[in-house]
Amino acid sequence: AFNHARYRQAISAYQDALSADAKRGTLDPVQKSLILERIGGSYRNLGLAAEAVRVLKRAVEEMPQNSAAHYQMALSYSVSGELGNAMTHLNKALDNAITLPQLRKTLLLARTDSELDPLRELPKYSDMIETHTQRLRVLR
Repeated sequence: AFNHARYRQAISAYQDALSADAKRGTLDPVQKSLILERIGGSYRNLGLAAEAVRVLKRAVEEMPQNSAAHYQMALSYSVSGELGNAMTHLNKALDNAITLPQLRKTLLLARTDSELDPLRELPKYSDMIETHTQRLRVLR
């Protein structure tokens, strides 16, 4: 459902998975974080940024190094006008993108995602992107 932009259906299915896990306890923190990140991303895609942030905070509590969850938080904060929080989480997303493909993808998204347009006008944005671009060059 998530991959086909059926976000309400995705939220329901992911919440069912978390409910089942509450009874069985079979999911590890990484799995829970990934599910919560997808729920948060679904809320953000539905235009519910505040709800997205609430869920995404849980995702990074489960797994602080979840780059995708931090990126989703950056998007959610940016569309909410909370640019300081958006910058913080965009930087965390880039810091936690530890593989070359993950860093490359996150940098590309950070440069092109329209929801981050308000950040691109901030001086710190350019510095942050340049720092991580340098890191990408070193990893190559």
